[in-house]
Amino acid sequence: MAPVPHISDMEGELREGVMANLDAIAAEFDAFRTLQEKLVGKRLKGEDLSEADRKAYEGASLAIRAAPEDAEAQQQPHRGAG
Repeated sequence: MAPVPHISDMEGELREGVMANLDAIAAEFDAFRTLQEKLVGKRLKGEDLSEADRKAYEGASLAIRAAPEDAEAQQQPHRGAG
């Protein structure tokens, strides 16, 4: 008979997942903030971001917006058909 997991064990696993998600979001925000500062500086000069920076900016923006949905989906129990 398999041992029954304790609530504290489950909390620990959940905490690790949450912290990993928060670390990933923080990294995206750092990259986004750097690009946002660059964008503001360029706009003040009447310029725009380079194509590469624009793509990175849009990618970081999408990742930040998707992160809460991705985290929620990871926390949902997987249900089998049946």
